[in-house]
Amino acid sequence: MAVPLYDFITVTALRISQGKSPFVGDTQHFSHRLRKLGLTDTQTVLTLYLATLTTGIGATFLYQVNLAGAALIFVQTIMVLAIIAILETTAKTPPEAE
Repeated sequence: MAVPLYDFITVTALRISQGKSPFVGDTQHFSHRLRKLGLTDTQTVLTLYLATLTTGIGATFLYQVNLAGAALIFVQTIMVLAIIAILETTAKTPPEAE
């Protein structure tokens, strides 16, 4: 659920910061933002799959670990989402997408 929650939080924040209703649809979802950065459909889907797989594997092991292990899985999930956020904010938008 980390990737959908990341998408929900970022889209809501973007819409509110732009003075729009968070309940009106638009093309600011994570997948649309990846496409605007120049990724192909295949690259966009693989990026979403990889982020979901990485965070999902950690979630799969949560019931088997102690508190320290759970903290490490939480930190890993936050780091994956932080890397995605950093790449999104620092990536150059291709000229044809502007």
